[in-house]
Amino acid sequence: MRMDGDLFESTWDALTNLYKNISIGGYIIVDDYGDWIGCKKAVDWYRDFCGESAPISTFDGVWPNQKGKMGHWRKSKECPLSIDEVNKLRRERQQDKSFY
Repeated sequence: MRMDGDLFESTWDALTNLYKNISIGGYIIVDDYGDWIGCKKAVDWYRDFCGESAPISTFDGVWPNQKGKMGHWRKSKECPLSIDEVNKLRRERQQDKSFY
């Protein structure tokens, strides 16, 4: 799956709705992982909530100032939580200002 959502909400929506369709061993590529803080936060939170521990590799974009712009990993497990459970954890974390 390749995502180019830029922001938290669009990245979150893609992960919560499409991640379950990726086979174990499939690749997830996120164009703006190292470029947009909201995108990175959505990816990191979702992976944390689902217990995904596969390492994220980053690679550069096409322009000189795009170091570590993109991220990718191989899916190592299914998310054991439902969309509702993941969204509940998200709401709780958003209320905890120590995560900002």
